[in-house]
Amino acid sequence: MAKKTFKARGFANTTATTSYVTLFDKLKQSAGGSKKSSAWFQRTIKEYASEYKVEEGDIQENVLLKDPLVGYLYMFEYKAKMRYLPYYDKFPLAYVIKDTAEYFWAANLHYIEPKKRLKIVTDLAKNKISIPKKCVNKYLKDHVQSYYLKLSEKEWDTSIFIPVENFVNYRQVPYDSELVWKETNDDYYNMLKGSRKVEN
Repeated sequence: MAKKTFKARGFANTTATTSYVTLFDKLKQSAGGSKKSSAWFQRTIKEYASEYKVEEGDIQENVLLKDPLVGYLYMFEYKAKMRYLPYYDKFPLAYVIKDTAEYFWAANLHYIEPKKRLKIVTDLAKNKISIPKKCVNKYLKDHVQSYYLKLSEKEWDTSIFIPVENFVNYRQVPYDSELVWKETNDDYYNMLKGSRKVEN
């Protein structure tokens, strides 16, 4: 089987094969049935992410991008400006809604409790947006600290259950995910609705 090595800013170097296996399956195999921390999942995803091509590849496979495209789901590393934020997620799972040269708007699904995420990505696969406004955020591109890992649509229904959310407060102290989910639930039905627009 042919092998290639890719290097990505913000990700480790590994050797990639041409066969396709979902991130969820790779993580499950690596964990070997044992309980792993959020930091382990983040670190292991970054290792696997370096297997993917940069700005190339079939739309059905994961790919690393230097700039996000509207209408897709991404993982990336982020360090926010904390002036007005009580907390933020350093490792978002974000669906990009609008993109500009300096920033983009995206719905970070980590702000929603896992059991409610499936309905959202199922709707997105049907080209329908129905997402709580509470999880929509503005992201500054110069605060993104990695490539954007664009997830294949066939991974969406499993990537939502990978526990990589990393909420911190303004002092960079961990912030409880369940508190975030409660805040979203309190205003859950204040929805952003529309049709999915896809940028190529």
